[in-house]
Amino acid sequence: MKVLRVTQKAKNGKLVIRLPEEYGKHDLMDIIIFPHSEKTSSKSKIDVKKLKGSVNLNMTVEQIEEECRKMRSEWDRGF
Repeated sequence: MKVLRVTQKAKNGKLVIRLPEEYGKHDLMDIIIFPHSEKTSSKSKIDVKKLKGSVNLNMTVEQIEEECRKMRSEWDRGF
């Protein structure tokens, strides 16, 4: 699913959104509108020093894939 995010100024309480061509084949759109704030667009700063030791760089590709399979199986809730 492609998502279109547009930030623009309302004029007289109205917005006009021009859709990309690939959206033209869809008849129904979901639209969510909320006021823009700096917090939604700012990126949080991550202290990479806090991540030290959280990743095992000595794993083989097979070990990494097995670990990913284990994590994915934890997501399965039988729905």
